[in-house]
Amino acid sequence: MKMRALNNRWTCPVCSNILKPHDLVDDGACHEVSLAATEIIRVAGMSGYHTSVIVDNLEYFFDAIGILQAAPLFSHNLNEAKNPGGSKTVVTFIGYSHFDGRAMVEALHEFFERGSYDVFYKNCNTFSDAALYMLTKTRIPGTYNRIERFVTATKPVSISLLNRIFKALVESSGVTVQGDIYTPNPVSADFSVDGVIASLEGDDESEESDHSESDEVDKYVQKVLSETPAHVEEVIIEKDGSYRIVEDEEDAAGKDASKNETDNAEQVGANDAPMADADQQDGIKRQGTDDGIEVPLSKRQRRRQKILEARGELPHATAPSL
Repeated sequence: MKMRALNNRWTCPVCSNILKPHDLVDDGACHEVSLAATEIIRVAGMSGYHTSVIVDNLEYFFDAIGILQAAPLFSHNLNEAKNPGGSKTVVTFIGYSHFDGRAMVEALHEFFERGSYDVFYKNCNTFSDAALYMLTKTRIPGTYNRIERFVTATKPVSISLLNRIFKALVESSGVTVQGDIYTPNPVSADFSVDGVIASLEGDDESEESDHSESDEVDKYVQKVLSETPAHVEEVIIEKDGSYRIVEDEEDAAGKDASKNETDNAEQVGANDAPMADADQQDGIKRQGTDDGIEVPLSKRQRRRQKILEARGELPHATAPSL
């Protein structure tokens, strides 16, 4: 399966998302995603499953150590070795993703850390659920996490019930059990796979929103700047999108003074008028002494002069004739 080039950017033929270079494998194909499931227990008429996600040719699953990567069906073969003749593993093709296994692990690592595993609240199935959603925007079939959903919806009654069932199963083999077989992991007490998915969705939306808002702000700022006189001190953008201009008192005063000088120059004679007009334009006031030596501009005036020169709005000053 090949990628499509659109404006020199690669798009996924399955989901039409814009792909980044590290999202692509060497042959330019999407990453194949499958779900592997093995029935490992039956409790109160419900089946319990171990699941894992296979991306390309690698298996990803979650246990007490954290997120693990292995050869396809490695974790399921371990269960088969513990229970010979048990249920067979079923591998279901889910779809294609523009994320590879590495990107998936990086995104989910903070939610599935070492030591946070819980048999019911945060297990291999909750990881598979989150991983499938990130990769393909699909959820794990309800068949595979039915027990977990039952326990979550009916706790703490369900925990007490399951402990009695487990205890009866173990003692039926002649082993005496003292205390509870299952104790919830306090680290995962507040865990919610829906919360993980909501977090992933939030990251995507905020990133798109940030880019969109930033582009709009940039365009608006450029528009405001193009309409703003050179002598303003500040442009304040209001929440409703309107803006108001705060003039620089020093430069505004300079502009008024320049205007007065221009009026005086017109009365003195035409030879002085060009210099007065240049002083008046853009509110820039030239400073000098009677002997023709120019006094350096202030830092603020130099900065504004450079802006005006870049815009092409400031005429080049000519030295006065002595």
